[in-house]
Amino acid sequence: MTSPDPQSNVASSERRRGSREPSPGRVQVRVPEVTLSGAIENRSPQGLFLVLDEALDVQVELEADGKVQESTARLIRVASLPGQRSGWGLAIVNDDSVA
Repeated sequence: MTSPDPQSNVASSERRRGSREPSPGRVQVRVPEVTLSGAIENRSPQGLFLVLDEALDVQVELEADGKVQESTARLIRVASLPGQRSGWGLAIVNDDSVA
């Protein structure tokens, strides 16, 4: 098993079965004030890997082509990217579209 290339394009590492399309626009993510509990799977001096007892749901506001869509989404994947950035994979769990 090889480790992923940290300089690779996020889209090229896509492992999802469903089709994806480019979606220009901006998003705002609101994380409600919440405390999550879980178990530490493993740790080192640099960090730890943990497993939460429950899902982390967030509120998202998507803006594209002059339209705003508000939804609740569930965090399903996090990827570290170069330059202090991170990529989040979110699954929409409800969809309250606003024109």
